This record gives sequence, C-alpha cells and structure tokens, in this order.
Amino acid sequence: MTSVADDSGVTIDALEGMLGTKSNRWFTGTADEKNQEVLRLLADTTKRSARYTTAACLFDPITEEYCVF
Repeated sequence: MTSVADDSGVTIDALEGMLGTKSNRWFTGTADEKNQEVLRLLADTTKRSARYTTAACLFDPITEEYCVF
C-alpha cells in the first residue's frame, strides 16, 4: 500500500531554525505555556519573523521508492 506521511510546525527565524516540524514536541506543557516559553526566548530580539513549515513523504512499497517534499 502506498503511504503518505507528513509533519509540520512553526519555524521562528530568531531561534535559528529551532522548532520547525518539531515545534509541537520541543516543550511539554499546555499551549499557553508553550507560547509563554517562545515569548521568553524572543524577549531579547525584535526579529519575530516566522513561517509554517511542512514536510511530506510518499512511499511506494512495490518499487521501494520514496519522495520527500
């Protein structure tokens, strides 16, 4: 069976690539606690640019080929 997997998250430029597709797993706690931690990490910078990052993979078990997007 052909399979598709994906992951996504927020990449914050001031954190030098930290988070990204791991943004939901980097800090345990509630959403509010995660937001407060991000704001704490950004306290010393005005560079607040960010983007939503997605990674996806398609796997064909017959040919054993995969493609990552």
